[in-house]
Parts: sequence; C-alpha cells; structure tokens
Amino acid sequence: MKKVYLFGRGKMAASVMDEAKKQSISVEKTLEKNVPAIHFGKKDTLVHDALLCVKKGAPLLIGTTGWEKEAPCIKTAFENSGVAALYAPNCSLGVSYFMHIAKLAFSLLEKDSTFLPTLYDHHHEQKVDAPSGTAKKIAQDYKQITGQTLPIFSSRAGFHPGTHQIVFDSPYETLFLRHESRNRNVYAQGALLMAKWLEGKQGFFTMDDFFTRNT
Repeated sequence: MKKVYLFGRGKMAASVMDEAKKQSISVEKTLEKNVPAIHFGKKDTLVHDALLCVKKGAPLLIGTTGWEKEAPCIKTAFENSGVAALYAPNCSLGVSYFMHIAKLAFSLLEKDSTFLPTLYDHHHEQKVDAPSGTAKKIAQDYKQITGQTLPIFSSRAGFHPGTHQIVFDSPYETLFLRHESRNRNVYAQGALLMAKWLEGKQGFFTMDDFFTRNT
C-alpha cells in the first residue's frame, strides 16, 4: 500500500499519520478510487464519510466507535456497491487474539457455573464512549455463546490508552484474561495493516473476518 486517506484530526489520526510516514505511505489530501481510507473521526460524520467512500470507490477501515445504530445503513451501502469496508472497534492485533481467546474461554467455562465472568474496560479520560466498542463486541460474543449478559464496568480517567480485562471468579480461585495497550502506536500499525488488507476486496467485513483470513 503506497497511499491512504485519513478521516479525523485527533490524537489517533495523528498517530496514524506518524506511522504512515515511518512506512513511507503517503497520506493523501483527497479521497481517491481504490485508495484505502481510514476513519478515526467523529461518529456523527461517519455515515456521510462512509457514503462518500462508496461514491468514490474507496475502501474504508472504520476505527471510529459508538455508531452502532447506523451500522445497517453503512453495511448495506458497502455490500450493494462492491466497495469494501472493515469495522474494527480496536485495531490492535493483540486485541484480535484477545477476543478469540475470550470466546474459547467462554465456551470452555459455559457449563461451569462456579466461574462467573466480569469485563473491566479502562481508558483515558478523553475517550467518549463507554463501554468501549471492544467491550461491546466481547459482550456480544459472550451473549451468542452462553445466552447470558456479561457484566461490564467501564472507567475513564488519566491518560492510559486502553485495558480490557475479563475476570472469571469462583469461590476458591480466579482466572484473569487481560490485554493492555502501552501506546497508540499499536492501533496505528494495525489500522494501516487492515487498510491494506481491504485492497481488492468487496463487501462489509468485521474483525472476525480479518482474523480468520489471516491466521
């Protein structure tokens, strides 16, 4: 991938620009056909921006979260257009592994009622949505596997880029499953890798699609 377009002007977008420079990827000033776009902008502009990508024929990686109500509209637009989009509520590759390990744990412990799971989601104070998109996806997976609702506790304080921890607690022992991001670089690297993955594809994809086709 030689070129990319970027929606957003916040800290995450700045990290993507820095990482693109390191990889000698040009960040374009205009949206172009077949040039992948990355969205780390405001959720209120996502529908407009996504439909613009459909019109221009530009594949779109959606890293923005908190727009689930508009998902059917966006998904339908890409599936009907032949343009590709990938929704990644968390662009860390480690989080992708984390979520699949979590699904395995949910399946293993589903029949053991002594281990009760709880999800903890901690991010910096400027993160708007709570729970995080990642936490919502983990809870969705848990619901699909067990039919139960996963308790989520979210905190927003300080400067930490992000931690997700699942605690499986029983009367006499506790299991911990945890992912912790050290800085935003991990999200920027993952975003560029996922944007490249979209090249030559058609339709709307999720992190499950990305994971299963890369492992």
